[in-house]
Amino acid sequence: MLPASCSPPISTDDGFIEESHRAGGPNLCGFPSVFCGTISVEECPMEDIWTIATKWDIKIITFYMGNFKPRFELSKEPTPTLRLRAPNKSKTHWLEAAREIYQRLCEDGLHIAVEILDESYDFLSNI
Repeated sequence: MLPASCSPPISTDDGFIEESHRAGGPNLCGFPSVFCGTISVEECPMEDIWTIATKWDIKIITFYMGNFKPRFELSKEPTPTLRLRAPNKSKTHWLEAAREIYQRLCEDGLHIAVEILDESYDFLSNI
């Protein structure tokens, strides 16, 4: 049996996934990922995102939009993503919250992936 940190992702029909350290979609880039630059967005429904996170009892620690590529497949196209870092204790609701946030972004014409990532995930120890 694989340790929890190495467990395979649970995938869904809508392109969203749930892993031990993150959840979201659709079609998140492979992990670990490399930040490739910010996304310029005129307007982002920040208040709505905070409201959705609060509804699902998720405390957002950091919030940013950027392009990400899988660290070991840098030839792939970057994936525009809204990345939220949150405490793992709220993980049971990450997948539902990511779907709802994605839906809200789509309403504003922002078709980017949503990733909720464990705030304590150590990128360097998982290279």
